[in-house]
Amino acid sequence: MDRFTRYLAGLLGTVLIGGLAVAGACLLVDPYRMLALIEIPDFNQRKPQAGLQIRLNKAYDARRAAPDAIILGNSRVEAGIDPEHPALIEAGLRPFNLGIPGAGMFEQLRYLQHAIHGQRLRLLIVGLDFVDFLARPDARSPFEQPVREFEGRLVVDRNGAPNRTRGRALAGDFNVAFFSLNSVADSVLTVLGQGIEAGHRTPLGFNPLDEYHRLVRLEGHFSLFEQRDRENLQQRMAGPRTTRDPRGGLGFSYEILRRMMDIARAEGAEVILFIHPYHARILEIFRIAGLWSAFESWKRDITKLVQESSSGDWRKEPELWDFSGYTTWTMEPVPKRGDVTTQMKWYWEAGHYKAELGRQLLDRMLISGHEDVRGVRLRPENVEVRISSIRAARRGYLQDFSQDVEALERRVN
Repeated sequence: MDRFTRYLAGLLGTVLIGGLAVAGACLLVDPYRMLALIEIPDFNQRKPQAGLQIRLNKAYDARRAAPDAIILGNSRVEAGIDPEHPALIEAGLRPFNLGIPGAGMFEQLRYLQHAIHGQRLRLLIVGLDFVDFLARPDARSPFEQPVREFEGRLVVDRNGAPNRTRGRALAGDFNVAFFSLNSVADSVLTVLGQGIEAGHRTPLGFNPLDEYHRLVRLEGHFSLFEQRDRENLQQRMAGPRTTRDPRGGLGFSYEILRRMMDIARAEGAEVILFIHPYHARILEIFRIAGLWSAFESWKRDITKLVQESSSGDWRKEPELWDFSGYTTWTMEPVPKRGDVTTQMKWYWEAGHYKAELGRQLLDRMLISGHEDVRGVRLRPENVEVRISSIRAARRGYLQDFSQDVEALERRVN
């Protein structure tokens, strides 16, 4: 072997060993908690970068947790509902928060199928978001659309049969998690980001939004609300106007919810659905965007759907709870501009409520005898009374928070 060949072989060997060492380091840190082989406090236990690969993270965490109680929804659920609520743990359940930021009803259904495959489901809690039911008139059923990228890593296909193409997706996930430049950078940031105010997803899928503590100290709640209000206004003004299809029937999201309930019934599981405690500023954005009538109709439609689905061989009748409206929770005042000291009790910003409020919701829904008029179980016989009471409560909000409402209205004029 001549000198050049030896040099080339040595160089390739060095590159190979170096690459394996880097991959090994990524494997040890595991920034997206794909394998969770080892988790060491102050080294890699917290996963501040997991949100960058949240669909990967949730897919593997959910299977590892082997849950029999699923909490389903979008980011409001992920950040607001702590699966380690005493009522869930004391009932002997294995809960998992399967809330995924930006996930619509179809994606929530697919991850539900994935999480419970081979497991007995005992309880399904679903946070219902009005905006997830809004659909453009020309929208196609998601079941008629091509298989989406995230579905490749799920253990079952849309029909609940074993996913025969999962091997390719697993190889891709390994590459993303351990052999990519992003994984190297995210591994370094994971080790450096072990502070208690770094972003984090727990192994049970909960996102406590710890990073918001620092944001509130730097910017104050006012700035966080202002940014979220701007985003919500833009989305609602430009987005779909109805939850129904062109013929006046219910949109696809209702059918997906019905499928979720059918899955739970087949498993003999209890079902609890709840409408989020939207901050009053989001309710006002619904009104300003011309969506208030659709919002009220959505509640009627969901109530009717749950009632229709309740017939049959349910072990316990499904429940639908409404926490939206103008209450002492949702009308919590937002600190003034420049105030970086005042901490809000219930909300981070208009889009996300805190786990403290989430615990109040779970108390109301799960603990027998726990009464709170801010949460009402909807039935066909009381839904109109509930809608009317919210309209009446809004008049009080307009008197006490007229400046907030006027500021929102000025942004669209």
